Amino acid sequence: MIKYSLLKQNRKSVQNSFTSGEELNQKRLKLHQSFLSIPHRSGKIDGT
Repeated sequence: MIKYSLLKQNRKSVQNSFTSGEELNQKRLKLHQSFLSIPHRSGKIDGT
């Protein structure tokens, strides 16, 4: 039983780290999108 509960805890911590990684990716994506939309808004797109 002890080993089982330890396994459960490990799985939980792994899931937590995974979800936090997902959140980080989402934040990075949003940041990137906002960064991309800034030059379009100002109308200063270099090259095009």
